Amino acid sequence: MTDSNEKYAVFSETNYDDMETWITFISKTGNENTLALLKKQLEEIDWGEAPEYTGMFAIDTRGVSCSTAREMMFVDLNTNYAPNKFDGKMKNIDFEFGKRDSDETKAVKVYGLIGRAHVCDFLGEEDLDGCSLKDDDEESAYSSESESEMSSRRQPPIRESLDISELPAILGKAYRAAGK
Repeated sequence: MTDSNEKYAVFSETNYDDMETWITFISKTGNENTLALLKKQLEEIDWGEAPEYTGMFAIDTRGVSCSTAREMMFVDLNTNYAPNKFDGKMKNIDFEFGKRDSDETKAVKVYGLIGRAHVCDFLGEEDLDGCSLKDDDEESAYSSESESEMSSRRQPPIRESLDISELPAILGKAYRAAGK
């Protein structure tokens, strides 16, 4: 269990295809520099200039309490991807933006690395305490869901490969320039 004074950065990915925003809470302890780099990179992008399929990414590093992050894990907003909380050390995320990269190119790089909830690939251990059904009389937040429904709800969506032949020429060019 984590320290009750622990703070969690709030990361969000807005997915326009699913018309929803996915929220992830990331432990700040030991991750201050990594979170600052991620925030700096995301703030370099004018998301209004980004292709719709890339969605939009943001992070608030001021942080929320451990109890807020835990409570949010059980909020049911009828989304494909429930809010989650990660503790421990985060891996560095560097999108390797070039000086001449446009906002479109940067957005494609971000989406290619962490899009469709793959930011979780860079995070510490997910807090799943209380997310499974117990064999006792205690009611849980998921008491009306079956084990398989609950399991599928906690999994990030499957990453789909991108067929660049379906992209407009300028986006295909930006995608290739991003090294994909």
